[in-house]
Amino acid sequence: MKSFLTQFSWDVTGFWVSIICGLHCIAMPVLVSIAAISLTASQHTSIEYSILGLSSVLGIGSLLPSFFRHHRNIMPVAILLIGFLSIALGHFLIENFESFSTAIGASLIACAHVVNFRMCKKSHSGT
Repeated sequence: MKSFLTQFSWDVTGFWVSIICGLHCIAMPVLVSIAAISLTASQHTSIEYSILGLSSVLGIGSLLPSFFRHHRNIMPVAILLIGFLSIALGHFLIENFESFSTAIGASLIACAHVVNFRMCKKSHSGT
């Protein structure tokens, strides 16, 4: 039971970090267009890289152990990787749609945690 509760904590934390990442990506262009002061805040990529780093650690730290210990279903990991791919594409290749692709990626990462949690819960309930 302890393993399941630990898994729950990882997934909940990962979910909320992903949501914060998505909100940050959606809000920054709006804030930049509304207030000149936010322009300087948007130039600090350390915030973005910190959120991405934390999302990566939580995603890998949560989904890989769950795969091996609980459900053996690759779906949550695949969703996580597609989410990170969407963020990378927006950041490095499609700069005009960066906010959109990053928000989609963050949403997919959050969904990966939800799917992972549900699969873990299902594997523990025996249904």
